[in-house]
Amino acid sequence: MGGFGIQPIDSLQDVVLESVETSADPALAGVSQYSNLLAEKKFEYHVIGVSFDQYRMAGRDPRTIRNLNGYADRKPTFGPPVDGIDFSKPPRSVRRGKYDKPIYKGETYKPIIPLAIIGVAEKNLPFVDFNSALNHLPNLGPEEKYPLWRDDIDFIDEDMTYTRKAADNKICIVFLPDYYIDGRHCVGFYTRKLPSERLGTILFTPCTAADLKAAKLWMKFNGREEHFWQDVLVGVGDGTWYHNHVVEQYDFWKTVLDVEEDWKLRLRVAIRTIEESSELALRMDNGRVAEDWWE
Repeated sequence: MGGFGIQPIDSLQDVVLESVETSADPALAGVSQYSNLLAEKKFEYHVIGVSFDQYRMAGRDPRTIRNLNGYADRKPTFGPPVDGIDFSKPPRSVRRGKYDKPIYKGETYKPIIPLAIIGVAEKNLPFVDFNSALNHLPNLGPEEKYPLWRDDIDFIDEDMTYTRKAADNKICIVFLPDYYIDGRHCVGFYTRKLPSERLGTILFTPCTAADLKAAKLWMKFNGREEHFWQDVLVGVGDGTWYHNHVVEQYDFWKTVLDVEEDWKLRLRVAIRTIEESSELALRMDNGRVAEDWWE
């Protein structure tokens, strides 16, 4: 089959090619000509491209295709898992009515920050396949390479190599300290679709302070003990700590918990503990099921 780059393999590819060429009979064109050629052809249908990547990459220069295997060279190195935690299933969070910690929230357009959070998630949620999340990284086009990991900076938001594009989505970065009953914190990101403001990409993951430091997502600017959360920046440098007991901040604080609840349902669908069409799943995003769990 002609064309530049990677092409799917199919027993009928010569018929497909012929069907778009000029026909001697003007009445046979497009689908009509294809059907006619198919009926006339004697063949055994024994080869078909079954890999989605063959069709996703059809006709493209292999040098422009993002390689998920190469991502391993562009992510932080983490320490061993925390002892005593079952990493085979989702962790339990503190009950909604009992959680009263301040929540950090900031905004960015840099894809390297959610990329680092996915790295944290791969360590702390090893039963989840994050390839789809990597393929739907906010503000990174399908032919753009992953941002290079930076060893020469202390805090990931110091990376200034990214140039914002007009069509970029705003990425909300959030941090919920002491969110899980096993003692771990929660870090995540999400986007909203415009103009509807519906939730787009979402990912929340357990983490430790050591995980965040390894991913350069943690910046402490005061010498006080760790539980003085107002001394910590997570992911972005211009975020705000929101408190549930401050009237002017409560709605912002509650919104983050609402998004995290949506993530829990998406995660349960992704790992097949509930069905996509179930009544519980339909509670996601105010009853509107997303077309794709990562996008």
